[in-house]
Order: sequence, then C-alpha cells, then structure tokens
Amino acid sequence: MKRKTIVDQFFLRLYIVLPTVYPFYDTGELSLLKEKKFQNWAYWHYAYLLCVVLFGAYVRATGAGAGCGSHWPLCDGQVIPRTFFHERLIEYSHRVSSGLSLFFTCAMYIYSLKIFPKFHLARKMAKYCLIFIIIEALLGGALVLLNHVADNPSLYRGVSISLHLINTFLLMASATGLIFFSTVENSNFSLFRHKYFLLFFFGFVCLLFSSTSGAITALGDTLFPVASVSEAFMKSFDFKHHLWVTVRIYHPFLAIFSSIYIFLSVRKVSQVSQCFKQAICFVYFCLFFQLSLGFLNVFFHAPVVLQILHLFLAHFLWAGYVLVYLNSHLYLSSLSSFSFGKSVVR
Repeated sequence: MKRKTIVDQFFLRLYIVLPTVYPFYDTGELSLLKEKKFQNWAYWHYAYLLCVVLFGAYVRATGAGAGCGSHWPLCDGQVIPRTFFHERLIEYSHRVSSGLSLFFTCAMYIYSLKIFPKFHLARKMAKYCLIFIIIEALLGGALVLLNHVADNPSLYRGVSISLHLINTFLLMASATGLIFFSTVENSNFSLFRHKYFLLFFFGFVCLLFSSTSGAITALGDTLFPVASVSEAFMKSFDFKHHLWVTVRIYHPFLAIFSSIYIFLSVRKVSQVSQCFKQAICFVYFCLFFQLSLGFLNVFFHAPVVLQILHLFLAHFLWAGYVLVYLNSHLYLSSLSSFSFGKSVVR
C-alpha cells in the first residue's frame, strides 16, 4: 500500500511536467493538484517580489543607485562589468534580481493561462502583475537614465520615486490578488462592485499617500541626515532648507491619520462577519508594529535596517488590507448570490 502511494505521488507530480504520460486519474483530482501547485508558486512569486522591493530600498538607502553609471539596462555599457566595487556590486545584483522577477512574473502569467479558465480572476491578476512589473522596470530604468539616484536631491527625483513606489504597491496588490484568487473556485465577480468600495478606496489612497510621504522622508533622511529629533523638528520649520527637509515632519501625522482610518474601516467590515477574522487580526498586528517602528525610526534617526523593516511591514499591511477587501467582497457576493437563489426558488 505504501509503495502504491509513493508511485501515485510520483505520477501526479510527473503529470505537471508531462501530461501525456498520466492517463489514470480523474480530471477533478488533476485540476485540484495543478491549482494547489499554482498556489504554492504564487506564494513564492509574492515572496520573491517583496525581496526585490526591499533590495531596491537598500540600494536607495546606501546610495548605490549610480553604481552602474547612467547606463540601462547595461551596467557601465556592459552586460557583465569587468570590474566591481561596492556600489556597483549592489546595483548590479539588484538589476539581475529585478530581471529575474520579470521572467518569473511572465512565467506565472503563462502558467495561469494553462491552469484557470478564460474569465477566472487569477488570470486577470497574473496579467496585472505582468503589466505592473514591466512598468516597474521602465520606471527603474528612467531613474537611472535621468540620474535620479545616489545624491541627487532634485524635486523631479521625488516625483520619480513616488511614481515608482505607487506602481510597486499596485504590483504587490496584484500579486496578493493572484494568491487569493488561485484559492477561489469560481472567481468571476466584479472587483469594484463592493458594498464598501468607497470606504476601502479611500483607505487604499490613504496608505499610498502615507507610503509616498514615507519614501520622501526616507530620501530626506538619507540625503540630509540630522543628529537629533529636535534638530529635525527645527529644520522642518526653517524654509531656507531643502524641501525634503521641511516636509519630513508631515509623514508621522499622515501615518497616524491613515492608521486610524484603516483601523476604523476594518473594524466596520468586521461587524459584517467574522469569517475572515485572521486577515483582520493581521491588519491590526501590522498597524501596531508599523507605528512602533515609525517611532523607532524617528528616535534613532532612520538607520538603514529600520527603514527596510518599516517598508517590509508597510507591504504586509497593504497585503492584509487587500485581503480584507477581497474576503469581505467574496463573502458579500456569496450572500447576494444565496439571496438571489432563494428568490428564484420561491
């Protein structure tokens, strides 16, 4: 019996690669296995994208963005540079990892076409991932070609990194949706026909504004470091200093306002049902630790490690909020479908 089980598992896994050698199992079992495999790859896809994003933040925080010069996609005009120094090694590694993320996302899109039916939302999320990863690569290239890296304090750099960050969050939202919809059998409902759509939409906008202001603040902390909190506070009201210095004080207030709104919106949805209690608790957890890390960043003058952790939790908070939205949408859609079915029966 044990030998048969091992043989069965071998052929089940072999079917993923070579479908023609595997005629013994029913279609339902095969589709479940393939969807489970896709879910695992979707988790790995999200994790890899997050690592690339955090690596990009490390490149910005260390000022290594100009390590390959003003060349893109080549590094110093070469596919593989002949010489490496510290900044170039960091920047080149980030470019290689970003290129791999593009191929990974393209593979996930092709995989989704094979696994899911035509109008399944997992397909749509994979397509969004591919679109946003291409835009992400182009924005990253524009940062290099326009010299919006290293010690450049221009206002245009603030616009560039803001657009880059917003696209990154949309990419990660799509990757989160890809995980979610790969676990849903008949995900053919509209993403925007949600009872609390405006409530969540404003929450997403708040998170994007807060995160963008955080990116600008991190840029100011990198380019114009301060020795104490009082010095940073005083310079924020002295308009002789650079704009990235004077706007630094607004990020904590935006973050606190956004956190309060996110907490209240999630709490309102939690009163509808406790079916997605785990996602709600995850958002509360991220809110608490995100605010705590924010205060630590202010107190310790934003060291690189805390900046990376702060961004890491920001993406987890974003993913948690997306999951609460999707779970509540799925729950309310199932209720409306059930009510419609009862009315038809009557």
